[in-house]
Amino acid sequence: MVPMEIFVRSVVLLGLSLAPASCSNSLDSRSPSGLFHSQCSEFVGNMEFYEDNPTFLADLSQLGGWASQPPDPAGVDGAKIRRASQRLSQIPHSASLLVVRDGKLIWEDYFHGTDRTHSKNIHSASKSILSGLVGIAVESGEIKSLDQPISDYLSPHMSFGSNQKKISIRHLLTMTSGIKWTEDETEYEIEDQSHWLQAILNLPTSSPGKRYKYSTGDSHLLSAVLTHATGKSTCDYANEKLFGPLGVKAKRWGRDPQGYYSGGYNVYLTPRELAKLGLLYLKRGEWNGQQIIPQSWVNQSWEKHQKVDSVFSYGYLWWLLSIDGYDIYKMWGFGGQFVYVIPALDLVTVITFDTKHDHDEPDGDDFIKNYLLPTVS
Repeated sequence: MVPMEIFVRSVVLLGLSLAPASCSNSLDSRSPSGLFHSQCSEFVGNMEFYEDNPTFLADLSQLGGWASQPPDPAGVDGAKIRRASQRLSQIPHSASLLVVRDGKLIWEDYFHGTDRTHSKNIHSASKSILSGLVGIAVESGEIKSLDQPISDYLSPHMSFGSNQKKISIRHLLTMTSGIKWTEDETEYEIEDQSHWLQAILNLPTSSPGKRYKYSTGDSHLLSAVLTHATGKSTCDYANEKLFGPLGVKAKRWGRDPQGYYSGGYNVYLTPRELAKLGLLYLKRGEWNGQQIIPQSWVNQSWEKHQKVDSVFSYGYLWWLLSIDGYDIYKMWGFGGQFVYVIPALDLVTVITFDTKHDHDEPDGDDFIKNYLLPTVS
């Protein structure tokens, strides 16, 4: 679901259980062509594109690994960050605020019944995770080139029209596939079809690479490409290459009718796990002396590949903007799931909201500008 609900919902300035969730063995009979052994098969698919966003409880082992420090010694005004947190707590359905500086957790607060064990749907913030997985696959040679047509990986399993055959991996990373898509509308047409990926490819498609158009259809195709490129489900590849080294464990990951794992939606993580992912990117892909994501990929992901509007640019499934002269890199999910990485301040901020119930899209950027940045010296 598109995080930019400013296009379709009113913006509120901040100035004011499904299937079993633990990973286990072997992908079930609905897996893509039955070819892939999986460690995530207990994540049962949903016949609806978007879920009703339950809350899962994380394992205690997922919550450790953080060094902590009071805010003031880290150069963050403790009184001001407390007031900022109180302001966020007044917004309906706000769930968490975490601030990391110098690699240490200096602020952690939860609201409206949420606590640090709660693993919730991060929605489109997971698109940035998918980008990192693609970067790992490129570095390993499992994906040969970003300019490779996606049909090289998917044509044995799906059919392609003439323009669809021109879609490359780079086009999916930059939302320029040319596939006709209206976010928050087309998904509900797709879910009525028996094969979601084929239904996406059957949509009218103009010449790829010409125009930016935000599309969860693009990112779901990318998950399928990653699956066939690596011979592993997106969930398993994430566990092996990214989540495992970081001590992260999704408590739920959606799947489509063919068993492909959701590409950039329906992934459930805790705020602390989101903070780890933000810190990984702040450290240019390095974690505990191990290069998890290639540094060159982090740099490429944060380049301005597409200009969205007067405020935002788009990298490789990352949002790019500037606030008060600071370059900011943002993971952004529906309903108020935000990870802000601000390298100049050595700062990562996580803000999450509970999306079990409908609410207007919060403006996280307003909070960063008017409440968070004034706390930092």
